[in-house]
Amino acid sequence: MSGRLADGPGTRRLVDRFIPWAIKSRLVDRELSIARHRRGTSPKLPKSEQDAAVDRVVHTGELTVRDRAAAILVTVFGQQIEDVIRLTWDDVAGLGLCG
Repeated sequence: MSGRLADGPGTRRLVDRFIPWAIKSRLVDRELSIARHRRGTSPKLPKSEQDAAVDRVVHTGELTVRDRAAAILVTVFGQQIEDVIRLTWDDVAGLGLCG
C-alpha cells in the first residue's frame, strides 16, 4: 500500500480517512500507518543541465515526433513517464505539440 500511495494521485490520500475508521472498527492492527507522500523530494538537475535537456528534446532531429512529444511532457512539464506512455497518439496530437 505504501508504494501505491507514494507515487499516486492525491485521491489515493483518501486512505487517511479510511485507516482511522478501519482501526476504530478493529478491522486492522492499531499500529498500521502509512508514510506521508512528500512532494518536491526528487533530485533536480542544475539549471544549465535543465536547459541543455530541454534544448536537446525540442531542437533536435534525433527523435521522432512521437518521442519528442513524450520527452517534452516529461522534461518540460514534469509528467511521470508511466503516465506519458499510456497516452495515445490522439491524446498527444490534441495538445498541439505535433505541428
